[in-house]
Amino acid sequence: MVQITVWEHQDFLWPASDRDAALRLPGIVSTKNKELKRALRLSRDPISLRQGSGGLLLRFAGVAGILNLVGYEFEIIPKFSFRQSASWQSGFFHMLSIAEYGHISFERSRHMGRGALSFCDHIALAFLESVESALQKGPICAYRAAVSQGRYLRGRLLLPEQMRMLLTHPGEVVSEHDVFSPDNAFQYLLFWSAAWLARHVRSQVLRRRLERVVSLLPKPEHHYRLPVHAALPAQYSRYRAALEIGNLIAGGASAVLQDQGSSGYGFLFNTERTYEKFLERMLQRIARRHTDWSVTAQRTAALGHPEGAGSVLFTRPDNTLTIQEMVTALIDAKYKCDLAGHGPLRQPRSGDYYQMLASLIAHGCAQALLVVPSEGDLGGEPPLLTWTTASGETIWRVGLLRWDISDLGTKSALLAAQNALEAQLLAFLF
Repeated sequence: MVQITVWEHQDFLWPASDRDAALRLPGIVSTKNKELKRALRLSRDPISLRQGSGGLLLRFAGVAGILNLVGYEFEIIPKFSFRQSASWQSGFFHMLSIAEYGHISFERSRHMGRGALSFCDHIALAFLESVESALQKGPICAYRAAVSQGRYLRGRLLLPEQMRMLLTHPGEVVSEHDVFSPDNAFQYLLFWSAAWLARHVRSQVLRRRLERVVSLLPKPEHHYRLPVHAALPAQYSRYRAALEIGNLIAGGASAVLQDQGSSGYGFLFNTERTYEKFLERMLQRIARRHTDWSVTAQRTAALGHPEGAGSVLFTRPDNTLTIQEMVTALIDAKYKCDLAGHGPLRQPRSGDYYQMLASLIAHGCAQALLVVPSEGDLGGEPPLLTWTTASGETIWRVGLLRWDISDLGTKSALLAAQNALEAQLLAFLF
């Protein structure tokens, strides 16, 4: 399989020599778009295909990770990692750990970023580092109901089953009792995840480690529904990271998997949603540093009321910043505004600007900030740009912050990004 690295929003010229695949590609792309839009809750097609002057052009948008198409394995890098493409996995994993999966830590895996590992390999490495150490203290055991049939009563008598047994098995008792066993949903998830990763990793070393984990995990006797949302008993907290990665693989909030023969499999994330959740969590961290600040996500306000028939129109900005119980600023994450490798965004889109003005009116607020991810190179321009709109004596301010998150590969880099966001937010507000 041919392995290709591409960035979001950048064209990939399909090899002219592979004509058979090019003929099948439009149909496969159409099917994949439908699957991915439904599974990842995307607002637009993640894969576009068009005819350019030099041939067929393929472009990915709104997703990052691994996707296989007709014999090609595409590793799709988020646009904000344009300058850190060699180790983008580390930064993206840190973003994921904050945005969606708070107990997953990828810090120890960072040294692997320089190797020839795929995105799935990095996921597998993080999974292994959690599950291998946790297994040393034994598997997860939980109570489950077991039915027994014999001459002695064990636990609770199952009266309906007992009545049916009177004629066929007289003298035997059907009962139900609790068994403390490793045959439970948590162990099933670990077993399934290790087996899935063993089939899909590229590294032979990781495959052998995963196969060893599969052999060490108790083989489940029953099938359980995935992902697992039950609360993990506190005494097994050492498994938390591995279970969250397992849930992520099994179809968590922002991941999708396919394994369909010729059309390939994918391990993709909705980058727009991940970025929105990441900004929300970072703003909440910043608010905790200030005693009179609070950040509320998705706060709704009425925008328009019908005169007669019709429904009320609402506006819902991503984040509402309240200082001393007063709505001070509306903060929206705008992921799709910028293009990787095309320089910094210098003004918001008109539609985004109109939307923020409407939200400001509805919330009775005077300031709004659009935060877009940046590659870091602004060509000497300030990261924060502002515009004002006046109506009589009322003035509304809208800011555009180009936030450099091109390198989130270490905890220190993550903290630096948070500090930069806080400094620019303070500069905008005061």
